[in-house]
Amino acid sequence: MIRSCSLSLRLALLAGAVAATLGCSALDVLKNLTGSGNLSIKTFTADPTQVVAGSNTTLSWDVSGADSVTIDQGVGTVTTSGSKQVMPSSTLVYTLLAKANSSTATSSVQVVVLPAQH
Repeated sequence: MIRSCSLSLRLALLAGAVAATLGCSALDVLKNLTGSGNLSIKTFTADPTQVVAGSNTTLSWDVSGADSVTIDQGVGTVTTSGSKQVMPSSTLVYTLLAKANSSTATSSVQVVVLPAQH
């Protein structure tokens, strides 16, 4: 326990010195040195995962510790938690990309589009 506290104190002092030299905060230096540590995609789902052409599916996600979250296939930048209805015209894989400092996390979900029946 004492060694861990001593190391943490040394790291904090070093971060403070680097921050003073670079003109930024010690917290920013520590985040960059240690990574986000808590970046996590808790969930990323599509419901339903199979739709008939012309039908919607709902993408839902919950991300923690992210500075930015994007979903490809034209969805774009989103909040860290939410949902969005999409209408894919063909089978697609949606990929969520979460970023925090120099860390990234991804998760993907496939939506299968079945032909419309006449």
